[in-house]
Amino acid sequence: MQMEQVNRSKVVNFIAVGLLGLMCALMVSSARLKSATMDEQNHIARGYAYLRTGDLRLNLDHPPLINSLSAAPLLLLPGLKLPTDSPTWEHAHTIAFATQFLWHANHDANQILLLARLPIILLAILLGCFVFRWATELHGPLAGLLALGLYVFDPNILAHGRLTTTDLGVTCFLFVAVYCFWRWLNHPTWSRLAAAGLTLGLALVSKYSALVLIPILPLIGLTYILTSRQGMVKQDTTLVQRVWKLTVAVGLMLALAGLVAWAVYGFEVGPVVEGGISVPVPTYVRGLQGLLRHSELGHPAFLHGHYFSTERWDYFPVAFAIKTPLPTLILLCISLGWTVKQRAWRSVYPLLLPVLVYLTTSFSSKALNIGYRHILPLLPFLFVFASGVARSKVGGDNTTVKSLRTKVRNLPLAACYLLLVVWYLVASIRI
Repeated sequence: MQMEQVNRSKVVNFIAVGLLGLMCALMVSSARLKSATMDEQNHIARGYAYLRTGDLRLNLDHPPLINSLSAAPLLLLPGLKLPTDSPTWEHAHTIAFATQFLWHANHDANQILLLARLPIILLAILLGCFVFRWATELHGPLAGLLALGLYVFDPNILAHGRLTTTDLGVTCFLFVAVYCFWRWLNHPTWSRLAAAGLTLGLALVSKYSALVLIPILPLIGLTYILTSRQGMVKQDTTLVQRVWKLTVAVGLMLALAGLVAWAVYGFEVGPVVEGGISVPVPTYVRGLQGLLRHSELGHPAFLHGHYFSTERWDYFPVAFAIKTPLPTLILLCISLGWTVKQRAWRSVYPLLLPVLVYLTTSFSSKALNIGYRHILPLLPFLFVFASGVARSKVGGDNTTVKSLRTKVRNLPLAACYLLLVVWYLVASIRI
């Protein structure tokens, strides 16, 4: 029996590796043909300039981690010119400098673009590994493959997973940070707490929207304390002791995350405003202040045939409903219905709380209503949640009459799931 389980695990892992390999092939092959999007040149120039000079003047709009990772392969190109003698560099005009760097100062923009996209593709593969792992730990190997399949063939993931932007990067580290924190809650060790702090720090310097993790993680921790009887929660401890332990752990995690973020910024120290007191990572603070001002002013957007720059609560619900594949929406509804019927909230709240908090912050921002990519971090959580439909097993002990009857009853359900999967694959391949 044990040998059979080992062989089954090997088969599941083999299929998972195959799916990730196919995803990589799809993204690399299409990245070779995809022309530069409007803002890719800015991300590439920011990252390469920071790696070459250590100067953060272009990194106000976004933290430097993902841009630096994207630009890292460019360090292997001999003779690549960085036009720091240009007035656009002196005045930190990002768009003008990026245009000059990619299209005028150098002669092979296509090569630069493809090389800069490869690290994002690797981050997409890394994220897929964690989607598979978390779904497997929650719901079993079949659910792991279902979640990974939803992830690998999702058109939005495939589209943004091969572009040099920060969207896939923050999606990756935000999801991994929540997963690492959840593992620490279930089995608290110093190494797991360090992993949670490290990944939180990486998320914070991926994109400013990752700051939503600061309320999300304590909220997950408090929910865990109130609903669980294992892991960090022991029966001989009081509620006050549990909350205190969680508070200390979150504090240590935030301290490590701050240290990681500071290191990514080259241990920068200086005033936020001229003449002010010196603080760590002033560039991060200035960038965050700029984002808040941008959010208040709004950003031109388009919905229902109209341009607007005011707050629209329905922007992301409409975008999500239109641009998410129908089989995914159906699986989400089935999984939600099963969760409500079985009252199985305890197993899925680490997936749903990040979605609810992230959506709440997105609804209140005028500046984010400019594309589905701004809710991309929701997708890994939703894929793992949707994979919960696979928790109802068709198999069982072949020797019992009861299990045979269960199999027969579950066959129509399994056929429906198979039909949804085929529909999903065919639609994605057609795209």
